Parts: sequence; structure tokens; C-alpha cells
Amino acid sequence: MQEKSLYKNIFKRELTIGMLYWMLINLISLCGVWFYNWDAKIIFLVYCLESVIIGIYTLIKIFLTSLYKRQTEWRFKNGNKTMLLGIFFMLFFTFHFGMFIFIQLSIFLGVANFGNNIGISVLKLFLNPSKFLPNYALLLIILLFVTHGLILIKDYIISQEYKTAKIPALMFEPYSRIIIQQIVIILAAITLLFDKNGKILMLIFIVIKIIIDNFIDYNKIIAKAKAQTKNKIE
Repeated sequence: MQEKSLYKNIFKRELTIGMLYWMLINLISLCGVWFYNWDAKIIFLVYCLESVIIGIYTLIKIFLTSLYKRQTEWRFKNGNKTMLLGIFFMLFFTFHFGMFIFIQLSIFLGVANFGNNIGISVLKLFLNPSKFLPNYALLLIILLFVTHGLILIKDYIISQEYKTAKIPALMFEPYSRIIIQQIVIILAAITLLFDKNGKILMLIFIVIKIIIDNFIDYNKIIAKAKAQTKNKIE
């Protein structure tokens, strides 16, 4: 009974302005595919690239927390050590998460058959995104980048969460959300091989993504998992 109770109420109960904004971006993507002939594969590629945006803001979170701890721990002569540790975690996260994204994007580009059509690769995509992505895709990426930035300012800086955040927890925070998202995207890419239009698939995907992004509380899941592990040890 105790294990089951640990995973109750993992859904967010409040509908915030940020959640409404996420829904709006997803609905823009859906309307583009349904009514303006946007390429569904391109939209899925944009959602793959959202992982990069999340990674960038995770690095910013780690840096801000490391900087704060350096200042507050200066009197204990641990400030420089804490900052160096934060830099180490940033470098490790960049390498590990970067490899994760590279592999996922490579799989998606291969399965979705992008390479045979326009000669795209992960490296070429990052070096010259405007060559391979249409204007609507670039606009969506900008919207995602701005939205994640606003959430960082509101929920991490203004709320002063950076003062209590744990650097290792920050580093692993993106993985639970990204893994689910990437699995769904790759499955969608496989489905697109049989459904060139992608409208129905996009509708299903957007509904799933809205639920994943807006209503599942990943922090609560991680906290409950830690509590479960602690109880087993005790």
C-alpha cells in the first residue's frame, strides 16, 4: 500500500499561465499541419530540437546555483570548490546529454528518411539550421526558446529556487521528460513512413505532448522515487 501511495497524485492540479502558453504553442503546430500544409516531419524534428533548448537552460540553472553557493559558502572557504564542482557537472552534462541528443536525432533523421531527401545530418542541421528548416519551424524554435526562458526566470530565478536546488538533481532533471518525449517522437517518425500526411498522427501526438508537458509533475515523481528508495533502504 505504501508503494502505491508514493505514486498517487503525480498530476498537476493547477492550470497556470505557463501551461496555457505551452498548449498554445502545441496548438499552433497542430493548426499548421492541418490547415497550412506544414510538414509533419519538420514539426517532429522541431520537438526533437526542443531537447537542445532544455539542455541549454539546464546548464544555466546549474551555473546560477553554483554561483550562488560559491558566494554563500565563501566564508567556509568552500566557495571555489563548489564552483569548480558546478563547472564539472556542466561539462559532464554537456557531454552526456549532448551524446544522448545526437543519437536520438540521428535515429529520427534516419527513420524519417530526411537524409535521402535533403542531405541533412545532425552536424549540418546545427551548423546551418536555416538551410534545412522552413520559416515556420524556425519560428516555433524561437517560441520554444523564449517560453523556456520565461519559465526559468519565473520558476527558478524570481522564486529563488536556485538557492535550494541541488546540482546533481538539476543535472538529471531533464532526462525523465526527454526520454518519454523522444520515444514518442521516434515512434511517430516510424508511423510517418506509412502516413505521409501525418495529420491524425500529429493530433494524437499533440494531445499526448500536452499531457506530458503540462499535467505530469516530474519533480514530484522524482521526489516520490527517492522516498521509495529511502524507505527500502531503511
